[in-house]
Amino acid sequence: MNQKRIAAVAVLAAASAVTSVIAVKTGVDPPPANIAGAFASILVLVIAAKLLKATDDLFYCGIFALFLYFAEKRKNP
Repeated sequence: MNQKRIAAVAVLAAASAVTSVIAVKTGVDPPPANIAGAFASILVLVIAAKLLKATDDLFYCGIFALFLYFAEKRKNP
């Protein structure tokens, strides 16, 4: 993995960590499985990109898609 990809994954992981902390501190209180799932999906993206030998364009699209997925506001059932 090159430096740009490492930086992109680090930024996504840091953003996920910060939003998780903010969610807990503001009373949203997300389930621990959701927080773990956020980091697990980042790991899956990295592994899949490595196995599929994804181009940089596809890799960054995946990072962006994960960001949108995590940023999406969901209603509680």
